[in-house]
Amino acid sequence: MNNYFYSRAPTPVHPHPAPPCLEPKQKPPPKKKLNFKSLKKDTCKSLNDVECFLNKFTDSLKYYKLIKLLK
Repeated sequence: MNNYFYSRAPTPVHPHPAPPCLEPKQKPPPKKKLNFKSLKKDTCKSLNDVECFLNKFTDSLKYYKLIKLLK
């Protein structure tokens, strides 16, 4: 009877294996110091580019209106 009882017993559940070790995270690089002279220079260049684009755009709108009138 004991043999029958132990043979019907559920098999023991094995514990899950330990997760693999992860590599340590690298520290982020140090932040660069702001160079206000170069930022000012870049800002002036970009504003100049925007101004040139808008001037060309308004000129093209004038031509578009003129062509539309002439049709």
